[in-house]
Amino acid sequence: MYFFKNKRNFLIIVVVLLMAGLFLYRTFGTHRTNSYQNNSNYSENSNSSSYPKNSYNNYNDSYSDSFKNIEVSGAIYNLKFRTSKRGNEYTTFKVKTEDNKIYNCYSPKWLSIKNNEVLKVSGKYFETKHVGRYTFYNEIDVENFSSIK
Repeated sequence: MYFFKNKRNFLIIVVVLLMAGLFLYRTFGTHRTNSYQNNSNYSENSNSSSYPKNSYNNYNDSYSDSFKNIEVSGAIYNLKFRTSKRGNEYTTFKVKTEDNKIYNCYSPKWLSIKNNEVLKVSGKYFETKHVGRYTFYNEIDVENFSSIK
């Protein structure tokens, strides 16, 4: 055979055969789990109520986005109507209550409000909120608001 006399052709054939063998093994092999599934902390039974040791529920509370429903009233300031890079409109503002607590507020739409208006704002309150690479502190995601006269 002429192919095996030339060193370069021999190496090309060996590499092609190895790749074909690997492809056939991965496609038709009986053991169809990858190394991540074998070494992960998840159990085989998906209905299991136990969580893996590195689950989201076991992270430190400072990194979890736990919230509570809250209702505050106060004067708003630093009102900004913005549009994200994706084209989504949102409103941010701050509320200063009578006891001088300041809350950052966010609404995923433009609200019909003005600076120095007194509002009653209700929504989800986060001490720490993580959104992508950003972290927000002392924030209320506005669900309802009403003007106080």
